[in-house]
Parts: sequence; structure tokens; C-alpha cells
Amino acid sequence: MNKSLEELAHIYSGMDYKKNPPGEDVPIYGTGGLLGYTSIPLYTGPAVLSGRKGSINNPIYVEGDFWNVDTIFCIQAKEGVDTKWLYYHFLNTDLTMLNEATGVPSVSSK
Repeated sequence: MNKSLEELAHIYSGMDYKKNPPGEDVPIYGTGGLLGYTSIPLYTGPAVLSGRKGSINNPIYVEGDFWNVDTIFCIQAKEGVDTKWLYYHFLNTDLTMLNEATGVPSVSSK
């Protein structure tokens, strides 16, 4: 398949969560995985979370409500595209080849 990620999915940035009220229901994800919980969702899955800074080769599949911080992208499949397929595609792609930084690994949404 020769389609770009933008043709298959919507790519959203995360946000800082530190001012959110604590909670037990909504997981907060960063590039290293689960960071904690809040009571406010930023997005609702299914979605693939893919690192923007740091651990860029460690995609996370999520369902339900969640919050992602600004170091990890939220990727939601467009209609007709299976989110699990997208996740497995991320797992089988070396995302480090997209690295744009010389220090901490970093990719852009493009």
C-alpha cells in the first residue's frame, strides 16, 4: 500500500496534564507508557499513541477515554481503516528512521 499516514488517520498532539484534577478513570500516557490517571479525557479511543520525543519506537494501542501528553501523538484511524491494523503497522515499522534530532530522538507529525 502506498498511502501516507495522513491519508489513513488523523494525527493529534497531546497536552500537559499537570493542572488536571487527579482521578482513577482516565489513564495518562507519555512516550514511556502509563504516567498516572486523571478525571478528564483528552481523546477517546481506539487510537495508536506514537512517541514524538524520546521513545519514538514504542507505539501504544488504547481504547476508551485517555489523555496523552505533548511528547506523544494520538493517531486515530479514518473511516474504513482498522485501528488495530494501524497499530500492528506501527509495531512493524522502524520509526527511528524518521528521527529528526541529534540528541533526544524526535519526529514531527509530517
